[in-house]
Formats: sequence, C-alpha cells, structure tokens
Amino acid sequence: MALSACALPADGPASASFTRSATQYVAAEQPNDVAAERFVLVDLTPRTAEISSAGRRSSLVGGFSRLGAGRELLIGPGDLVRITVFEAGTGGLFNPQNTVLARGNFVDIPDQEVLQNGTVSVPYAGQITVAGRRPVDVAQDIEGRLRQRAIEPQVVVSVVNRRSNLATVGGDATKPGRVPLTPGQDRILDAIAAAEGSKYPDYETVVRITRGGRQTVARLSAIHANPSNNIPVGPGDVITLERDPRFYVVMGATGAPSQSILGRTTALSPISGPKSSLFNFDRDQINLAEGLAKGGGLLTDRADPYTVVVYRRERPRVLHEIGADVSAFSPNREIPTVYRLNVRDPSGFFVAQRFLLQNQDIVYVANSPVSEFLQVNAIVRDISTTILNISDPTNR
Repeated sequence: MALSACALPADGPASASFTRSATQYVAAEQPNDVAAERFVLVDLTPRTAEISSAGRRSSLVGGFSRLGAGRELLIGPGDLVRITVFEAGTGGLFNPQNTVLARGNFVDIPDQEVLQNGTVSVPYAGQITVAGRRPVDVAQDIEGRLRQRAIEPQVVVSVVNRRSNLATVGGDATKPGRVPLTPGQDRILDAIAAAEGSKYPDYETVVRITRGGRQTVARLSAIHANPSNNIPVGPGDVITLERDPRFYVVMGATGAPSQSILGRTTALSPISGPKSSLFNFDRDQINLAEGLAKGGGLLTDRADPYTVVVYRRERPRVLHEIGADVSAFSPNREIPTVYRLNVRDPSGFFVAQRFLLQNQDIVYVANSPVSEFLQVNAIVRDISTTILNISDPTNR
C-alpha cells in the first residue's frame, strides 16, 4: 500500500518538476538556472506580466505599419469624368460674341467614361491621357492645349463616378462587395462599415488585408481599440473578414470538488478530480484571474497555490525583454514557455489581473503534495472499511 503512492493518479506534473525541467528559469529574486532544453520557465511578477501582455498587443500595430499609408486616388479606366471650361469673357472659343449666358462664362463638356487606353476626348484639345493622373494635372494639360484658342481658359476636372478606385470587402462581412473610395482617404473601419460590418463579434473576427501581394492580419477588436491600426485603404485592397474564435484551457486542481459516499456518510473525495474545461473568449481581453474564476477557482483540498502555471508558445522578443537567454532556440519560432504564478503571496492575484491570456493558452493548477497523502489515506480507508465489513459477524 505504501508503494502504491508511486503510481497515484494526477492531473499533470508536480510542482518541483518545473524547475528541474526548464531550459531557462527566470526567477523573481535569483539568477537564471540552466537545465534541460525543453522550455523556458518564467515567474510571474508585475514586470513579467506587463511585458508579456504589452508585447502581444504591440505586435498588431507593427503588422499594420508594414503596409504604410493609403495611396492617392488617381483617375483610371472606367471612371466617369466631367470637364468644365471657363473663359475670361465673351467672344472666345466656348463663349461666342453677343451670346446670352444663363449660367456664367463656362461650358460643361458631357461626362465621359475613361477608355481602356486611358484617354478622353476634349473639343479643340484632342485625345487627353488621364489614366494614372490626378484631376488637377489633367486640368493643367487641357488649359495648355486651349490657351491659343480660348480667352484665358481655366479648366476644372472632376471624377463623377470612381469605378476604378475600389476596395473589396469579403469573407464574413454582412454585405460583402466592392466599396468605392473617396478622396477623403477612407480607412479600414470605413470600408468595413460600408459592407455593414462583420457577422460575428469583433473579438471573434480577424481582418486580413491584402495589398500588392503582401498581407497583414489583426483582430477587429484591436482595430477598434487602437486608432493606429485603422490604416488608410488603397485602391485594389482586399479586406477579408474571417471568424476565428479564441479559446483557452483550464485544467488541474480547479473546479468544484466531486462527491463520493464512504460508508454511511457523504464526504469530499480526494481521489475523484474535476475535469478539464475549454473556454471561448467572450471579449477582447481576459486576464488570468478571470480565467481561473471561470474554471471554478482553486480546490482547497488539492491545489498547490504556489504553482499556478500558464503554458504558452511565446515570441523570442518578449522573452529576451523579460531577461531569458533564448540563444538555444530558433530565433524565427515561438518558444515553449511556462509562466508560473504564486497565489499564496497576497499580491499574486493582482499580478493575475495584469497577465492577459492568449489564444490556446493552457492554465494548469498543480496538485499539492498533501493531496497525494490524502489519496493514499483514502485507499487505506477504503480497504480497511472493506476488511472490517467482511470480518463483521453480523454480515455473515
């Protein structure tokens, strides 16, 4: 019966095994302790919690900055262009002598669609190339061609319908389609609003932007929260909304304890343990304290309050800032990391409030060493009760 303790059931590794197996141990009060090459162990302190959480948020801004600002809208094939010519007085090319002008000294050339070769036709000026040019540049070109025929001509070029300057919003948009852009420099949220938003909550929606063969991705909730993520939209951009619900797992000595009947009384069973639970994010950010609460909290008769850990694949940049030596790992891959929290410390739950959970995190509460003794004691008690019941003369 004593040897049976070596094979007692457990929900995961024991508390002491984390320090023995960690590649890098970033302790709260002592230097790193190099061990086996398996993972990096980081004690959660206000500093490490802040670096881990802030570093994850800043990466969204960095991903968008690679695309830069939106491009200026230029005239393109298919656009509907309107050209207005003004003259300084009567007797000119477009303003004959002794003509009664109802609307002033100007004339509107009928709206024209820019041809595939990028040109439009202007009387007395011929074919004008307009595609890929700004309206003000086209106006100056026409003025130059009419200057020898008209009286001090002034030309205004405007785009009535921008059919070439479009962005596409697709995926899980409520009303996917092509969105016309305006000279006012439309932004990501403007284009998404024109498509009537996402079908799903912003914290479950990923925005993928494709421009010129490059892509960047961020969660819609991050765009709402950080104005710098709301970058300008350029012609030809493809904005795809994708549903991507995030989740985390809570396991170990958490949750409500199960009940078992021992003899004639009902008592808490140290052998029967709670089941692991998977939770979806129900908003943009959830901290470790909230995650533990959703998992039922720590079991008073089983949990080791010194060892509440979060399994995560962390970016090397974050671990380097924390102070871990990550030279033994690949610089281009995320590093298996275990964040360890001591909630026995009165400040532990304040740290848990600052540490934000990420997608696919595993929150594990280690078993207390005392719980193993309780398991052995329960086995002995059950066996003793069975022997006493068999040997009782009244049961024969």
